[in-house]
Amino acid sequence: MRIERYKGISLRQYKNGHWYYHYTIHAKTFKKSLKTTKIGEAKAKLDSGLIDKVNRVRLGLEITQDTARTTLLEAVE
Repeated sequence: MRIERYKGISLRQYKNGHWYYHYTIHAKTFKKSLKTTKIGEAKAKLDSGLIDKVNRVRLGLEITQDTARTTLLEAVE
């Protein structure tokens, strides 16, 4: 397995050649496939909005589908 860190997210390439991004919140690890075998494409996909999504999840502004989403305005109030 090949591992690279990129903007606070762990990129891991498994034996199948596909890159996955990993991040951890409260000791729980989340991973998702980027469906590419090239590191440049994986980084481009993260830059296209996934980095923002991960940061929102880490701040608690957007949690998984099971729980309700909280807007920034609600979080400030």
